[in-house]
Amino acid sequence: MIERKRFSFLTRRVLVEIRDNPPEGWPFIADAGCCTEPDDKGEFLIWFSVGRGVPGLSIISHECWHLFMTILGYADKDEYSFDELGSEIYAYNFQILFMDVLNSLLNSKAYQGHLEND
Repeated sequence: MIERKRFSFLTRRVLVEIRDNPPEGWPFIADAGCCTEPDDKGEFLIWFSVGRGVPGLSIISHECWHLFMTILGYADKDEYSFDELGSEIYAYNFQILFMDVLNSLLNSKAYQGHLEND
């Protein structure tokens, strides 16, 4: 089973997959992952496996951080200092991305079904 949700973030398309198992090529014990390149449709994939239980907030936020940095890398190739990356504009945008991913999970039938059974 794979359930898919899509949304836009910083003019990029994000594909959230809620899966029974990790995608092909990922370790079987992986609970989540984020691809560092967009697919042939230009979508950035972030996925979560519910095969070993629902991923918690720490896993979700961890993968959102990877996704956030990947999308920023495609938006702009300039280097930034940690002081600048710690500014409010980045914090707010990370918050928006995190909430969009979290809402995609919470509004999915697969995630809800596993929440009820765990």
